Amino acid sequence: MDQVQSLEDRFHNEMLNVYKRALSECRHDARIFLRMVNEYGGLEAAKRLLREHGIQYGFEQLWKCDCLHLTMEALIIKHPWSTLFLDSEISIARKRLESLGYFTKTTGDDDSRRCPRCSEMVIIAGRTCGSCGYESDD
Repeated sequence: MDQVQSLEDRFHNEMLNVYKRALSECRHDARIFLRMVNEYGGLEAAKRLLREHGIQYGFEQLWKCDCLHLTMEALIIKHPWSTLFLDSEISIARKRLESLGYFTKTTGDDDSRRCPRCSEMVIIAGRTCGSCGYESDD
């Protein structure tokens, strides 16, 4: 019988996936990140990293590689993972992403932008995210 994984367990697996994707897509070997995830678990590792001030080396490396979508911060602000974090922690993740232009990056079309809830592209004309259903009021 398959057991349903807890949200925290699923987040842990997603944090491991952040490492794997950063390595395969950006050739960034974030060994310290991986060690923290394995030692503390994905959720506690994320919370510890959020408490560190400034931009971490790995975050900067992923930005240089145009891979901010592979950061822990991009994962944290997405539903359902955001439910595991305090508003203040989500705000830190969002500010780090904002500081490097994550939310202003578009696909090149003037009619799309990133959804503030899940960070997928949302069509402004429809104002509804096709990924999570978020409805914009702007």
